[in-house]
Amino acid sequence: AELKKEKDSQAHLVYGLKGIADFLHQSVTTAWRLKKSGKYDAAISQRGRCIITDTDKLLELMRLDRASTHPQYIPYCNNTVL
Repeated sequence: AELKKEKDSQAHLVYGLKGIADFLHQSVTTAWRLKKSGKYDAAISQRGRCIITDTDKLLELMRLDRASTHPQYIPYCNNTVL
């Protein structure tokens, strides 16, 4: 049971800019700009060259950002409604 909890918690993490890009179906350059913007620092952590992103938190922050700028627009990302 404890192993399953650990596996579930890791299932929502992606690593590196390539991981962010693949998750959002965007280019690595777009993922870099997203990280560089600083808007999603609560979801993206970096130590040295290692970048780890909590995808659930990233989607929530993106959802809140979209709601404040485009309240009527509901984008789709990775088959998940933002």
